[in-house]
Amino acid sequence: MDEVASEEMHHQRVTMNLTPADSLDARWASLLLGRALDKVRAEFSANGKAESFDALSPFLAGEKPDISYQDAAQRMGLAMSAVKTHIHRLRRQFASAIRQEVMQTVSAPHEVDDELRQLRGVLCGLASSRHCKLDGPAGAQTFCEICGSSLEVDMPSGFCPACLLATALNSPDVPSTGSRIEDYELLNEIARGGMGIVYRARQGTPSRIVALKMILPVHLRSSGR
Repeated sequence: MDEVASEEMHHQRVTMNLTPADSLDARWASLLLGRALDKVRAEFSANGKAESFDALSPFLAGEKPDISYQDAAQRMGLAMSAVKTHIHRLRRQFASAIRQEVMQTVSAPHEVDDELRQLRGVLCGLASSRHCKLDGPAGAQTFCEICGSSLEVDMPSGFCPACLLATALNSPDVPSTGSRIEDYELLNEIARGGMGIVYRARQGTPSRIVALKMILPVHLRSSGR
């Protein structure tokens, strides 16, 4: 009973200054992020790299003030440059995973970025809520040192949900509409599936509108290409 009561108090603290819609979005964001993290963790485990995930995942949402790349390099027995490469790949893999989760909840592919921004905006808004000033149990930190958002939204310990969403939005290998790839300007998403994304794009030379299909990075890696 004490555990149940503690959990209920936790939810009340997190949501007491939010509208019902924002409260629902905050919980929904934590659920989507948790699914994406579980998926990536399972992929590492399936490849016999569970320990690598444990060593690299602290950097998933950005650099950590309490652990360095050198610490991870020593733990993994790799050069620091190799660790940075692995971290970059992990972030791309997670970005693909969370985007696939969000894609199942929106009506059109081009709405994925808007949904990610909306959810992150709600989480960042928690930074100005009164509960962020409350003392956590045993002096636990209740806000992210990087972005200032609340850490009281249900997430695995050590992860900031707002920073994880920023990772998904900023991933260089999941192109967003308006960006350019060589001679193509991406206008909007047409479709997104398990293997890749189809964009409506404007080609420079010759000048024309085309459909451009891109394979998600995680599948390029798994095929060895």
